Amino acid sequence: MSRRPADRDLAEVLGDRIERRGRAAIALHAHAVAVDAKDPLHGAHHMRVASLAAQIAGELGWPWQRRAALHEAALVHDVGKIWIPDEILQEPGPLLPADYDRVKAHATLSASMVAAVLDADQASWIRSHHERWDGQGYPDGLAGEDIPEGARILAVADAWDAMTHTRLYCPRLDAADAADECLAERGRQFWPLAVEALITLLFRPEESRTG
Repeated sequence: MSRRPADRDLAEVLGDRIERRGRAAIALHAHAVAVDAKDPLHGAHHMRVASLAAQIAGELGWPWQRRAALHEAALVHDVGKIWIPDEILQEPGPLLPADYDRVKAHATLSASMVAAVLDADQASWIRSHHERWDGQGYPDGLAGEDIPEGARILAVADAWDAMTHTRLYCPRLDAADAADECLAERGRQFWPLAVEALITLLFRPEESRTG
């Protein structure tokens, strides 16, 4: 039996919507790659952060579907930096207050850019990944459990990758020193459980990881 015109119209609308979302997702990932390319020392930051965030979530007992959603969001967590001039992102010294404000705006820009492609939870993780457990972060000054859980995990993964890879403005730390830094900031910058999951993930014996 042939479909009624209304059914056919609805199918075409849904098909167009899926195609548009697919094109938008491809564009977002292209922007994420371009952001990493702005800093020649940045490498594949977004991919490393996405992988680590999903692994931390696994240590915390997240189901695979939710881990996959976090991985997807983490891939584009910095996409808003595409709008920040290269001379600001590549500044090797301290930024002027106005320039630092522009850098901080990337969290809200990124969340806005992904809103039409990712779901509301994913957008909130991206928006809040620079919030701090003690409430001194941005953009909304959220604290503790008011910060979306995915954002708390993403914050630790993002900071770990920044610390353990050479950046224009600071040398890399080895794993032990980076772990000490994360532990020192547990309960201040970072959600304590996310830090503990990170340390367990990275430093437990290899045989325990594979067995």
